[in-house]
Amino acid sequence: MSFLVVQPEVVTAAAANLSGIRSALSEAAAAASAPTTGLAAAAADEVSAAVAQLFGAYGQEFQALNVRAAAFHAEFVSLIEGGAAAYASAEASSASPLGQLLGAVNAPAQSLLGRPLIGNGADGTAASPNGGDGGILFGNGGNGFTQTADGVAGGSGGSAGLIGNGGNGGGGGGGGGVGGAGGIGGAGGLLYGSGGNGGSGGVGVGGTGAGGAGGSSVLFGNGGNGGSGPSGGTAGRAGLFVGNGGDAGVGSGLAGASGGVFGDGGNGGSSDTAAGGNGGNAFFGNGGDGGSSLAGAGGAGGSAMIGNGGDGGAAGGAASAAGGKGGSAGIYGDGGAGGAGGAGAEVPVAGFEVGLAGGFGGAGGSAGLFGGNGGSGGDGGDGGSTTFPLIAGGNGGNGGAGGTASLFGNGGAGGNAGAGGTGGDGPTGTGGVGGAAGNGGSAGLLFGDGGAGGTGGAGGTGGDLGKGGAGGTAGNGGNAGVVFGNGGDGGDGGAGGPRGSIGASGGDGANGGNGGNATLFGTGGAAGAGGAGGEPGAGSPGGPGNPGTNGLFGTGGALGAAAVAPSAASTETVLGPYENLITNTVTNLQDIGDTWLANPSPFLGQFVANQFGYGSLTFDALLSATRDFTIGLAGIPPSLLSGDVLSALVGLFVSGIDASDLSNIMLLGTVGDLLPIGTIPGDISQNFTNLVRTVLDTSISFTLDTTTLDGVATVGLPLAITLNAVGSPITTALATADSATAIVTALQAGNLEAAATALIGAPANIANGFLNGEATLPLALPLSQTAGVPVALDIPVGGILSPLRPLVANVDAPGIGPVSITLEGTPGGGIIPALVNFAPAQLAAAIA
Repeated sequence: MSFLVVQPEVVTAAAANLSGIRSALSEAAAAASAPTTGLAAAAADEVSAAVAQLFGAYGQEFQALNVRAAAFHAEFVSLIEGGAAAYASAEASSASPLGQLLGAVNAPAQSLLGRPLIGNGADGTAASPNGGDGGILFGNGGNGFTQTADGVAGGSGGSAGLIGNGGNGGGGGGGGGVGGAGGIGGAGGLLYGSGGNGGSGGVGVGGTGAGGAGGSSVLFGNGGNGGSGPSGGTAGRAGLFVGNGGDAGVGSGLAGASGGVFGDGGNGGSSDTAAGGNGGNAFFGNGGDGGSSLAGAGGAGGSAMIGNGGDGGAAGGAASAAGGKGGSAGIYGDGGAGGAGGAGAEVPVAGFEVGLAGGFGGAGGSAGLFGGNGGSGGDGGDGGSTTFPLIAGGNGGNGGAGGTASLFGNGGAGGNAGAGGTGGDGPTGTGGVGGAAGNGGSAGLLFGDGGAGGTGGAGGTGGDLGKGGAGGTAGNGGNAGVVFGNGGDGGDGGAGGPRGSIGASGGDGANGGNGGNATLFGTGGAAGAGGAGGEPGAGSPGGPGNPGTNGLFGTGGALGAAAVAPSAASTETVLGPYENLITNTVTNLQDIGDTWLANPSPFLGQFVANQFGYGSLTFDALLSATRDFTIGLAGIPPSLLSGDVLSALVGLFVSGIDASDLSNIMLLGTVGDLLPIGTIPGDISQNFTNLVRTVLDTSISFTLDTTTLDGVATVGLPLAITLNAVGSPITTALATADSATAIVTALQAGNLEAAATALIGAPANIANGFLNGEATLPLALPLSQTAGVPVALDIPVGGILSPLRPLVANVDAPGIGPVSITLEGTPGGGIIPALVNFAPAQLAAAIA
């Protein structure tokens, strides 16, 4: 057998020398071209002309042959350089046993299919700008080459095979003309892998090239982001099951891609020449944010089925464009905030400028059906200023309306309005009118607070001899939920603008917004203050809004500024118990609602989180098993060559044992990777067992440390619910006894007025005990369980709405004396907060 020894660095140096020789020969031939191909005749006779033509023909033939020789020379140099690179790659691959195995496995696939079985694709080069595809089974695609030549498109990223990420596209070249387009991102693996990002468009003197499209994923993985550029830059699609959608390219104004079944939507692309792109939608995940724009409307935020809607994009610049609408939630989640409107444009006219109205703020997105808050409305843009005589300034843009909640949740706040622009000189050159503010969103139908109204925009300053602009209308507060919640506060009216420097008057202030209404339990929203009149110029001030109406068992909203509060006679003595009943009931209902809104469905949320965990565990196990199985395949040829068939087969499934931790010996290889999947049924069974144990647990346990004066008391869920259920009859009986005692005591003392007062207030006092009463049940603990130290537990009970309170241990500690210790652990109180908030949290903890 013969052997060939090659030093790649020597071959590379020789190729460089040959390339230099070719350049020198080409320069010499070019220098000789003119004097040898265009030879002048020695005289005017026919013989001289024929001689000159003969030698000139030889010169032209030589140049043609030289061009062919130069092309052959270039091809020869390229072959030598490629051979050197191949030898260097082979040398690197053979440096390790794994490299040798991969080389043996990849050789047939490379020959038949043009790509390896396992391994990453090569990055693009100047000669071959596109990235190579990754291995058919495992490997990432190579990155595309970023061009340095003028106006040349960047190389595309290579695609992955079964598992792996796509390569990123290369950037386009710049130069004196239009820049080259960015390369396309490679596709992610068929089973798993993210798409590559698109390359950026080249920045040329004549313009920027289009951005490359982001690569898409197939089943599991994120879509690639689009490359930046004024066009192109399409976002890559997310994996069908799990993955985030890609962002659209910066400057493209295109929409972000939607997420997979589990994943967030991509953000919309911004734009300097068109409207911003919309955010991508999501199912289980958050919607993408809309793209901003300097020349058009902002993009709308993406919507989500279970998750938060994306924020709307802002309309920047001075193009009078509207902000994007916030994305909405479907089943559960918050709505996205609306984008801010752009400033009013100032259009040149005959050497002057005319201000246009500011853009409207985007509306806030709506919340999910079963929970979530509405998004805030975007602020309106300021109106443009005018210098053209006798023309008014641009009006301020309106604020966006706050998003509404559905069944449970708070309405979004309304956006503030933009201010009016300055008017041109002359009597009719008034300041622009302030924009109207957005109204607050309505609360959920059952529970929640209404959103606050926005503030009206201030009027613009009048030009010389011009009147100040009127203030903008205030936003009204949103209404509260039917069962309980507070109405939203009304916004303040916009202030009037000042007059011009000469004559005229200031603008009038706008009225304040009305407060939102409460229905059953809750406080009406406060009224907004009126806007001040424009100064100088003594504009008329606006009046206050109307306060929201009180709930049936609530209080009215606060009156606005400059309004007169009505007087009322005191009814504290006779109706005091009824006032206490209303106040305590509203407070407790609001506390229950606020706690519920902070974590509406803990058990459902934990159940969904568990499914996410099982899916992630399964996917990671399959990914690791695929990788180790592929490595096992690579080990088959050497084992077969050595006649070790058993090792070849076993290596596919088991590669060894990890005994570094004798308490947790692990099997390595494909089988060991798949073993964690087998724990999922056991986890589900254990969670079910924990759930049943929690539901049936009637034990009482406690720990007490008299040195640190702290402890924990845990009461089983059914026992705790039972104690909370019996609390209301106890507190009702106590309230009844209290009223009866007051009546009898007053009669015995001959105080008929006090007896009548107690009799009138008795129904309210008894109802207050049933709903909101509080009491404690003493429970002396056995001395055998307390090391002989006397300990009595105070177990709190209460009316059906009474807040949950911790248990208290009264300890007669030796050397210290009596001391009360507040215990952590299971609280006690009303049955409603226990069922609505405490019990679901305990069930969620059981399956965590």
